[in-house]
Order: sequence, then structure tokens, then C-alpha cells
Amino acid sequence: MSATHSETLFEGYCRANRIVFTRVSGSSERSPDFRIQIGQTHVVCEVKQIDMNKNDREVLAAVNAGTPTSFYVTNRVRSKLKDVSAQLKDAALAGTPTMVVLYNNSPVYDYTGYSEILQAMFGRKTSNVMFSASQETGPVVNPPFFGGNRGLGPGQNTSVSVVAVLERDSTGQLRLRVYHNPHGRVPLDPAVFSEVAAVQPVVPSTQDVEL
Repeated sequence: MSATHSETLFEGYCRANRIVFTRVSGSSERSPDFRIQIGQTHVVCEVKQIDMNKNDREVLAAVNAGTPTSFYVTNRVRSKLKDVSAQLKDAALAGTPTMVVLYNNSPVYDYTGYSEILQAMFGRKTSNVMFSASQETGPVVNPPFFGGNRGLGPGQNTSVSVVAVLERDSTGQLRLRVYHNPHGRVPLDPAVFSEVAAVQPVVPSTQDVEL
């Protein structure tokens, strides 16, 4: 089976950063895509690519035709995260850290932006609104928190150590934007990424959501 665009880019990223990588051969859907070594740390990786769907193609056609358009943005990362347990479970059970590598291959929208990643990992941005029974005062909106439909959590997809976005920086060079899963079975030391092209955004707590 031929490599996807994201897999080819990931191989290029590994070469540029002197990361030893091995493409895992196997027809099983439970097989991960890569095994890599950063320094002395071995990591099992699954690469997921977000391609244009029917809605994206319609939006792009309208824009190219000069027609004003709008569309409802769905979180397409969440389904990718919910679909990786089989490929990474064996590695996590064996004590090997794992990484889901996401690449946005759609020019229509940044499906792998900061907000999209956090809500896919921890749940939709949610706020409780309380109304006074007497209606003498206005509604009270509580601070936002991560609500339902999360891709990762306690007892849920704990085989994922980190979620990483493969992207280009302002100079056009490939880098990883790495989000650590606090619920991961096998944590991956942030220091591992200190010698490669990577940034590691701070993940907010469930009671402090700033997206």
C-alpha cells in the first residue's frame, strides 16, 4: 500500500531531525504506522490525515467561483482520536509510549488548530447558564469547562501518550505541535522533544478553559 501524503511528510520530518524511524509493515488494522527513536526513547506512532470531504469541496468550489459562502465546522480530529486504540494498545501495554500524529490536508479550514485539538481530546467547550426563577436578575453564565464527547479521558483511549500535529512553521519548516495526554497509560517525557523541531503548548485544566 502506498504511503499517504502525511506519512511521506512525517518521514521527511524524521530525516530532517535525525530521528530513526521504521515503517511498520503489516496488513492488520491493529498495526501502527511507524516506530521511531528520539535520542534513547522509542515511540510507536500512528499517522492520521484529514482530507477534504464533500463539504470542503463544495466550499472550495464556491470560493473559487467567487460566490459568498459559509459552512458549519465540525471537529474532525475527535473521530481520529477515537479510532487509534487498536493500533497503539499493544505498545502501551508493553510500556512503550505512543504518539498520534495528525496532519490537516484540507485547505478549507484549520482542522488541527489549538481549539480543535483540545476539544477533541477533552470535550466540547461548555458553559452552564442559570436563570433566576423570579426573573428579577439576568442569567448567570459560569466559566467554560470541557464538556461531553471527548476523545481521551480516564479509562478512555489511555493508550495514547501524546497527540501531535505535523505542520509547517513560519519559515516553512516541518515541526510537531505536541499535546501530552494526562490520562495516558505511558507518559512521554517532554524533554524528549527538546532536540527536535517541536513546540509543546500548555494544556489547560478542565476548570480553566481558554480557547
